[in-house]
Amino acid sequence: MIGRIRTAEVPGLDYLGASAVSPFIVMVLPKVIKGSRGTAPADLDAPHSWT
Repeated sequence: MIGRIRTAEVPGLDYLGASAVSPFIVMVLPKVIKGSRGTAPADLDAPHSWT
């Protein structure tokens, strides 16, 4: 008998790169590059990874 597993596939939503558009790219990165503090509409304490 072959075992079974339950899986879920979740797409990455916060892409970084030359043609990517994400809240990080639009709201945070330009300010950080200028040397100021960037803000994002998110719970920054929540587990998260940038794709």
